Amino acid sequence: MSDTQNTPWYPPGEGWVEWHGGPNPVPGAEVEILLRSERETLTYEPEVMRSVVAEPWEHEGFGEDTVAYRVVTPYPTAVDRALLDEMVKALVACEKQAEEARMILINHLEEPERQAFWKAVNIRGLARAALAKAREASK
Repeated sequence: MSDTQNTPWYPPGEGWVEWHGGPNPVPGAEVEILLRSERETLTYEPEVMRSVVAEPWEHEGFGEDTVAYRVVTPYPTAVDRALLDEMVKALVACEKQAEEARMILINHLEEPERQAFWKAVNIRGLARAALAKAREASK
């Protein structure tokens, strides 16, 4: 926190938005994020990154929690939005399938088979690779 207990600390610059966790507020935008650990130490290493559409910015009480963000470049455009919406739906479906598979594994497979299965079938990884490929193709 800053000198005033009620005012959170932000790095220099304007446009910082306080974040309390939840669905990604700026999917696809290029952003700077402020981590909880950076706020606690009052240090900041700027890094512009593309905001991943499907990953929520949840708070889990760790130093890697996003506590504030600043949009550097808004994204996507209207044309890209339709493609990204389609890919997000596919990714959500894959995430659901991955969770169902995980529950089956937890309940039915023993360790050697469980480990082999996850090496052979990484639904989440495949979905993210497809999303990255679609984004690259839309550039």
